[in-house]
Amino acid sequence: MTSTFGSLNVALRTLQSMQRSIEVTGHNVSNAATPGYSRQKTLLTAGDPYSVPAANRNQTIGQVGTGVTVEKIQRYRSDFLDSQIRQETFMLKGWEVRRDALQQIEVAFNEPSDTGISSNLSAFWNSWQNLATSPDSAATRAHVAETATAFTSSIRETFRQLGTYQGELDDQVSMQVQRINDLSHQIAELNGTIRGVQALGQQPNDLRDEQNKLLNELGGIINIDAHQTETGSVTVNLGGKWLIVDQAVSELAVQPDPTNTQASTGFMLNKVVWADTGATAQINGVVLEGGLSSTAVDRLGGELGGTLIARDLLLSEKMGQLDTMANALIGAVNGLHQTGFGLNGATGGGLTGSGAVPGTVNGFSTAPVWSGLTGLADGTYSVEIRDSNNVLEFRLVDSTGQSVTIDDASQAGTSTTSNWQAFSLVQGNTFDTGRGLAIDFAPLADHNLSSINTNINVSGLTLSGVAQGTPELPSDTYYVETRDNAGTPEFRLVNAAGNPISTYDSAAADGSLTSNWQSIPGAPNSFNTQRGLTIQFSGGPYVDAIRGGSATPPPIPAANAAYTARGTQVGTLGSGAASVSLGNFFSGTGARNIDVSAYITADYNRIATAAAANSPGDGSIALGIAQLQSATLLNGGTTTVGDFYRATVAELGQEAQQAGVVTHNHELLAQHLQTRQDEIAGVSLDEEMVYMLEYQRTYQAAARVMTTVDEMLDKVINGMGVVGR
Repeated sequence: MTSTFGSLNVALRTLQSMQRSIEVTGHNVSNAATPGYSRQKTLLTAGDPYSVPAANRNQTIGQVGTGVTVEKIQRYRSDFLDSQIRQETFMLKGWEVRRDALQQIEVAFNEPSDTGISSNLSAFWNSWQNLATSPDSAATRAHVAETATAFTSSIRETFRQLGTYQGELDDQVSMQVQRINDLSHQIAELNGTIRGVQALGQQPNDLRDEQNKLLNELGGIINIDAHQTETGSVTVNLGGKWLIVDQAVSELAVQPDPTNTQASTGFMLNKVVWADTGATAQINGVVLEGGLSSTAVDRLGGELGGTLIARDLLLSEKMGQLDTMANALIGAVNGLHQTGFGLNGATGGGLTGSGAVPGTVNGFSTAPVWSGLTGLADGTYSVEIRDSNNVLEFRLVDSTGQSVTIDDASQAGTSTTSNWQAFSLVQGNTFDTGRGLAIDFAPLADHNLSSINTNINVSGLTLSGVAQGTPELPSDTYYVETRDNAGTPEFRLVNAAGNPISTYDSAAADGSLTSNWQSIPGAPNSFNTQRGLTIQFSGGPYVDAIRGGSATPPPIPAANAAYTARGTQVGTLGSGAASVSLGNFFSGTGARNIDVSAYITADYNRIATAAAANSPGDGSIALGIAQLQSATLLNGGTTTVGDFYRATVAELGQEAQQAGVVTHNHELLAQHLQTRQDEIAGVSLDEEMVYMLEYQRTYQAAARVMTTVDEMLDKVINGMGVVGR
């Protein structure tokens, strides 16, 4: 027979098992509201019976049980549902970002409203209609300028807001990549801890919950393929490459993408790469660089994919549509406006050479403009020519190193310019010191190689040569000195050592023809970069030296020069010979910089309304511009500007509505999957109370068994063998 003390051991095992079960139940109750927590339960099994079958076993009737034991603490969760939830969360997060982005774009467009582009466009057309009936009315002309200003401001502001939001999304890409790296390292660290706990034969249930929560968050940012190993760690694959293997992590990084630039600023947007190799990362086969195509949308998701879609597709598309509309409007309005005449007889035609120049040009004073420029005055300025990644860059700085340039517009081209003095900033591309030094960041003239001999052929002079070659001046710092030399304004170009390269006298009044070509070594009077920046020294009677050219005729007066230009605001140096007529109503090239030209805002009488000079009552040009409202200028000549914009807004609204519906559908599916998972892994307080009562009563019963056995032992020990005492 078994020992009486064996019953004490049975009761002890029961007490220990029930105590552990109550602890687990209390842990469940405590974490009933903890996100990601999985219900746990002690798995109870009967102890090994006594005795073990053998030849020398005790002769007993059957085997005697040895009580209960806790085999393990079971974690209840469906890995299959986790995988489905992760995939659905991936899609949901992507659509949430797209929905939010479209809503933000709708806010930027602000339609319908009294201050939106649509209302301002209608007011703009109406003002031209009114001007057509009252072309000599100063108030009506002012109203045209005001409505045009409001319209262009609304386009620029909308474009700016979209560009700002695009930049914020680009920053978001960087933060999301950093979050991916942080989560990956946390998961890798947990892999090591879980492997160590499991190696001891224990169940790291809470650690697995934390691991699963991190995987779900990671899967909401980017599409991952996670697999659990026998050691308890997880491996994560991303686009065919291992992101996490045991405790090793392959980090992601962002790099500027030269094939994907921001329309509003020209800055390069970020692409996602592997930090160790620099290779571009992929999501579901979609390479994350160079912008995204519409065919890649269905394969992208997650917060990162949604951000890239919003940045590279949604915003780029809407900004492009605004730009297309603005560009078409600029071209159409300017095209008509240049054919007309204002009240002062100014024509809007191109710039042509003829006759003598008055003291003012179309009412503009030819006074030097350097006096109106902040920080630009007589003194020494350095022109830095520096090689940045094999691309030469220019900037003009003063003696303290403070930059006074605007920017290199990167408008390289094979064009020629004449040495006229710019008297206003032209779209941030040109400025003048007033001493004959002109810094030009864009070609002023409208010539090309095929037409150069036709456009510039004066007194037997034919210019020819090679444009935009290797700069003659090496990468260095050159100084432009402006000074008074015995009462004669003079400037010269010197190198860093102070040695003059050439000196120019700005007192001469003759205008001379110069070109946007590389100058030969020696005494260059102009030089430029590979990006189209030209620095030319004008005003003196000199001959332009052309690379490859052989003609060296004497200086020629400007009266013999003929050329055309695209409405550039220029004046002459001194009293040369030319007449200037300018007529662009709009300045700028698109939604980023569309505006009413300074030529118009300076004098509303320059608004062209008549088809002929000195016809103040003629409003035919104004009527023609008003009728552009119904002109099919877009989509291959099938859509008006107004219809194009309304279609853009309608498409935006439809896309936003669709994104909301799809997001809601994914939310419902994700909630359904989570509900199914909660049915397995969730904690039911009612159920836990039942278990707790069961364990409590079992514990009490085991304690009663132990008390009973104790009484039996007391009887044996203290109550037997006392006869004769």
